[in-house]
Parts: sequence; C-alpha cells; structure tokens
Amino acid sequence: MAQEEKRLSDTRGNKAGIRFFQIFLKLFGFTHTRIMVWIITFFYALFDRSARKKVLPYVKHRFPECGKVMEFYHIWAIFAAQGCTLVLQEIYRQTGGMIEVIYEDEESRKIRYSTDGFVVLYSHFGPWQASMFNIDVSQNRLNVMAQQDVNANINKMGVLHRDPRMEKITMVPAGPGSLTYLQGALNEHENVAIMGDRCHETNPVKVEFLGAPAYFPVAGFYLAARAGSPLLSMFAVWNGKSQTFKMELGTAMYPQMNGRDRNSLIPYIQQYVKKLEMLCMKYPHQCFLLENVWEEKQ
Repeated sequence: MAQEEKRLSDTRGNKAGIRFFQIFLKLFGFTHTRIMVWIITFFYALFDRSARKKVLPYVKHRFPECGKVMEFYHIWAIFAAQGCTLVLQEIYRQTGGMIEVIYEDEESRKIRYSTDGFVVLYSHFGPWQASMFNIDVSQNRLNVMAQQDVNANINKMGVLHRDPRMEKITMVPAGPGSLTYLQGALNEHENVAIMGDRCHETNPVKVEFLGAPAYFPVAGFYLAARAGSPLLSMFAVWNGKSQTFKMELGTAMYPQMNGRDRNSLIPYIQQYVKKLEMLCMKYPHQCFLLENVWEEKQ
C-alpha cells in the first residue's frame, strides 16, 4: 500500500508562529493582523511549491482562463483567507462571539433544534474551524468525525477538547470503526457532523463540480440514509474583512439508498456540491479543498 501523502497542516504551523499572531492580535487588533497575514502568505505563495501544488487544481477549475499573474494572485488570496480564518478561530475561542445562522427554509430551522438527531455536513470553506466553537447542538450531543492532525500545534481535536463550551461535543477520530460509532450515535438520536468535500474514501462517487467530474465522499449521506435521518449542509461564509461571519444551513435532504448501491446517493451529493459550487463562485478564495478532486483515483 502506498504511503498516504502528507497534508499541508502536517508540516506548517509552529508554537512560535502561533504565539506571534496571538500577541500581534492582542496588541494591534484584527484589521492589522489581517494585513500581516497577507504579507506573510505572499512569501508562502512565492516560495512554497508544495502548497501551491495543492491549491492549483482548484484555481485552474475556478479560474480556467486566468494568466500566470492572476493565477499567482488567486493562490496567494486563498492562502491569506485561510490564514485569516485561523485568526478568526482564535478570536472566537477567546470571546465566544455569536454567529448569525441563515436558513434556506423553515424546515432546516426546525431540524436544527429537533431532538431526533441529524447529520451536519461541513465543508473546508470559510471560517469553518471558528464555527466549531459556536455550533448550537440544542439538547443533543454532537459527534464530530475529524482526522487527527499530526502537527500537535494545530491539532483541532486537542484545541476543541480544551474548551469548556465543547462539553456536549464528542470528537471521533476518522478511521476503522468510526462510521459504526456514528451510526450508533444517530440511532440514539444524537447529532453527527462530518466533512462533505475532501475525499479520503476508498470508493468515492463522481459528480460535476466547476465544469468537470470530481470525486466526493459518500459517508455523510450513507449515514443519514442508513439511520433514516435528515442531512443539513452547513457552510461558514465570511466577507473577507470583518470579525463576524455567517453560517448557511441548506435545505434539508433525506438520502435514500437502493440496497447497498452507493451510486443511488449521487443525486443528494450533487445537490450539496451545487451549493458548494455556488459559494465558490461568490467567495472564490474561501474554498480550502487543497487536493485534486478531479484527478482519477487509482
């Protein structure tokens, strides 16, 4: 079996750098910190070839006709946006600020506050990490499946565990048995949060995304279908300047499978991907896929 390719977060981010931004934020505020992020990420965009390689497939599909100069700008802007969202995460960790939630319909509002249990489909979009500190899980426990970060300095699971506001949230490491655990949680009317964009599954499905077929994971839709639970897509969106952002909850979906046919879930996955694509058109530099979802799987 081939060794899994390292993620950017495995080798980027250290205690000194994090501490620098914490102090800078405290002394100069968010606006000046945001400017500093843009300055520092310029050098990442210029010299970090492996980071550019991760972002380039998305840039080429989102901006297919741009030249080399604009291509560099878009890569830089994505790095800067991601850095700013990490600063927002620190702000929300310290203050617990409120997040405005936008519902596509009344049904999604009712499901969010129901006690029957549902699946929340997150995406690596906008300040999604900051949103983890403020998600309202109502009366239900929320089980969040996430990959362990090799880099302990930015380990999202460790950071969240240390926050007392997360006492009703269980972090579930991605791996063997995780889906079985989450299935049991849904059967007990608890909520489940899982990523819907980056794909690390053995058998993903292919749907249209930014003008070409792309691979997306099935897990969240599979869990909802097996448990008979509704699924809500949730996107964090930010205007690129302020300290506040919004959470957009999509129309509720009720995935159904034909036996074990994963392809029967494609219409639901395509509905989610269309929403992701719409936000990519509106906020092009806030999509942090960081992998080539269009590349053929071996």
